[in-house]
Amino acid sequence: MKPKFVSMIYLEAEAILKPMYDAMESTYDAGDLTKALNDYFHDDGVVVHKGVIVQYGKKSIIENFSKMAEEWGKVKFERKHQKYDGCDRLIFTTFDAIVDSSKKGKQKAKILQIFKKDDDGKWKLYHDEFEILK
Repeated sequence: MKPKFVSMIYLEAEAILKPMYDAMESTYDAGDLTKALNDYFHDDGVVVHKGVIVQYGKKSIIENFSKMAEEWGKVKFERKHQKYDGCDRLIFTTFDAIVDSSKKGKQKAKILQIFKKDDDGKWKLYHDEFEILK
């Protein structure tokens, strides 16, 4: 017998991710970038800064985002046109973002993220792909 595909509707995916985004951003806003990344990134996570660099694993991701934090300063994110889709173990989201940086001003970005549900039932950011638009 073939397993049934279990589709996740938009509202279910949004209800899972919105509190995660809020908590991650709250931790970051409190000045703890490392904790935000440790708590919400998957151990085998991947970050793709399109056309610039790819990192694999939490250690590499934390090191690179720490370097970016020095270059960009304090950052606020505004998501627009966010779309969600998913199934029982993965949630996909795409959105446009306004990245408001204390050192670089406002920049636009396109973002694709994949969240994976671990065996312990917690959702973690598994793939974070972004492009800073010129």
